Amino acid sequence: MGTRVVWIFLGTALSVSMALFMINLVTSREFLFFEEPVELKVVLEPGARLITPNEYEQIKETLKDYPVLAFVRSLNVPEKWNAYYLSTEERENRISPTNLAYMAQMTSEYFREAKEKGLEGVVIIDCLEYLAMYNGFESIVKFLAALKDFALINNGVLLVVIEEDAWSKRQLAILRRIFS
Repeated sequence: MGTRVVWIFLGTALSVSMALFMINLVTSREFLFFEEPVELKVVLEPGARLITPNEYEQIKETLKDYPVLAFVRSLNVPEKWNAYYLSTEERENRISPTNLAYMAQMTSEYFREAKEKGLEGVVIIDCLEYLAMYNGFESIVKFLAALKDFALINNGVLLVVIEEDAWSKRQLAILRRIFS
């Protein structure tokens, strides 16, 4: 009987510890994207779309003071953005290009938090070709479809920068279809 009580106590302690860990994780700084009040209103239509590098430069200027969630290869991004550099090197604010699941989780949390605060979340991916090199086209298509769903469900904006010449006609048609 004494052994059973010890196991019940250990199980309960472990469960409570895991619950506290999860609460700490979800409320940590990493998942609080809108700490400061946001005064700038987004001037983009909710939904998902492909944009050119030139459009991206204009959007960077327009949304330089908005807490955009961005997955990038260039470190030239506005200071207020929550930018994550995609790299195989493990460092702070860097994500492996093969970790699509983590990027999807962050995007989902970001859009959910923006909606709860009455804002439009804006997510930008500025390195789709790089992601395709590490994950393959089919995985990228599935990833983008999921992100588009997150944007639509939460009245957010997903912008994906593409260089059209980097894709085959078939791939470009599929990408356009996802974003139509």
